[in-house]
Amino acid sequence: MILSILGFFIGLGGLLILSPLVITYSVKLGEIFRISPVIIGLIAIAFGTSLPEISNVIISSIMGYSNVGVGNMIGSSMAMFTLGAGVIILIRGAAFFERKNIIILSVCALIGIFAAYTIIEKGAITRFNGFILIFIYFGLYYLMNKRIIQKDYIQQKGNIVIFSKKLQYIIFLILCLAGVIGSSILFINSVVSLSDLFNVPRFLISFFLVSIGTSMPEFFVGLSAIKKKEYELFVGNLFGSVITNLNLGIGLGAFFKGSTLNMELIMPAFNYFIISLVIIFALLIFNKKLDRKSALLLIILYLLSFVFIK
Repeated sequence: MILSILGFFIGLGGLLILSPLVITYSVKLGEIFRISPVIIGLIAIAFGTSLPEISNVIISSIMGYSNVGVGNMIGSSMAMFTLGAGVIILIRGAAFFERKNIIILSVCALIGIFAAYTIIEKGAITRFNGFILIFIYFGLYYLMNKRIIQKDYIQQKGNIVIFSKKLQYIIFLILCLAGVIGSSILFINSVVSLSDLFNVPRFLISFFLVSIGTSMPEFFVGLSAIKKKEYELFVGNLFGSVITNLNLGIGLGAFFKGSTLNMELIMPAFNYFIISLVIIFALLIFNKKLDRKSALLLIILYLLSFVFIK
């Protein structure tokens, strides 16, 4: 019990300390390479913070538990886009976005989601299906990189960053991302151990903590992004994590080992997830922001999932 409590506080402390550093070094690299924060969030941070989900789905597929991996991917995406984003906005306040970027991100996310949906609804995922999802993942990122409005960084005279400094920022970013992921794993394992000690039902642990736990890196990075008013980075990580989970993650799991799925468990969750995202996308496009009223709606959408998903 003492080790579990110790792991809980060490993991939580690591998340609180390292997440702001991820944002700091991401912004620095964006300025050096003249890359918009939304692209950094879409690619680098979204991939890094999705590593717990990706590793989970690959291992689950290899071990023959594809339902666990796919369920975690859908559940994690649902948890972050509703509960996670809602709690972040309630804590930090409103976030403001570029409408054109939100439209592009929403369209690309829906393409990726429906591609995964059409494959999963067949009840089986083959290695070829996995290859298709991975191909769509890279195609969507190419499209978003070309279409998204990127912040025009002005390079100041006499402020030339040498190669060693660039390399230093890249190394620090990778180390901080690894620390966030490691801290989240330690945190969630400690929570599970404490839940077992207090006789919390296994169903509640798996349904709540697995998806929420693997979303912890995205949550804390998003929390730091809003605090620093890096709204583009926040929304890039939000959309990027969904695309990464459902296309790259599920694709890699199937690529390593094809499998059959329990449609009675997966499809109700996937259907509700799509309906929720359409509502959220419409909200973002028309309002161009997320405020505390919107945050309450996001949290309600998450809580309603326990009513409609059985």
